[in-house]
Amino acid sequence: MNSSEEQLQLREARKRTERLINTRERSSTELSQRLSKAGFADAIVECEVDDALAKGLVDDERFAQLYIESKKRSGWGQRHIEAKLRLFGIDIKSFEGYPERYFSDQEEAHLAEEYVERFHTTSKDPRSACFRRLINRGFSQEIAKRAVKKLTI
Repeated sequence: MNSSEEQLQLREARKRTERLINTRERSSTELSQRLSKAGFADAIVECEVDDALAKGLVDDERFAQLYIESKKRSGWGQRHIEAKLRLFGIDIKSFEGYPERYFSDQEEAHLAEEYVERFHTTSKDPRSACFRRLINRGFSQEIAKRAVKKLTI
């Protein structure tokens, strides 16, 4: 590829990057995957992601913070959030202040209790069904057990 082709691809990659990050916050891994999927050469993708990181257009810690807050509002537990962040290429455990800065047992317990208050099932064993749902949403067994005790049948 000659220099003018590279410059054209780089401009197109920048336009694509701008569209992607103007839609919503992205992780650097997600941006890289999206640009690669769009057909840009590996060198162009690497250059564009590095540039976006250097300019602060993409910030993995900011992405993680926004994602965590959004998913906590949706009633997700810590383990489920961590698993989803790994799919975005985020190793949340490497961030300063983890997990205290992002999660607290009190907050987790409150989220689980809120879920229990809204929980409805036709199961013959509603407590077990609720417990399984809490575990699937990423809550620890300890928090799920305490929350299920508050389930009114």
